[in-house]
Amino acid sequence: MKVVDIRHIRIEVFPESADPRVEKDQDQNSFKVYVDAPAENGQANQAAIAAIRNRLRISGQIRIVSGHRAQKKIIAVTIGN
Repeated sequence: MKVVDIRHIRIEVFPESADPRVEKDQDQNSFKVYVDAPAENGQANQAAIAAIRNRLRISGQIRIVSGHRAQKKIIAVTIGN
């Protein structure tokens, strides 16, 4: 039997940033994600997911569950799939 753990994380994405980075917000479950990609055709979303994956060293699935076209998003991280 496989154990699957799903966590939800709030992120705020800042596209076309001159200094791409991920900053932990004051609460423990929120991040500000600065990406150099534009907010066109999902490019900023893809860059934000990649940045979160690298920052948190996640090997499982990450998907946006809320806020696909908004600056504030909720992502679901699936671990143990």
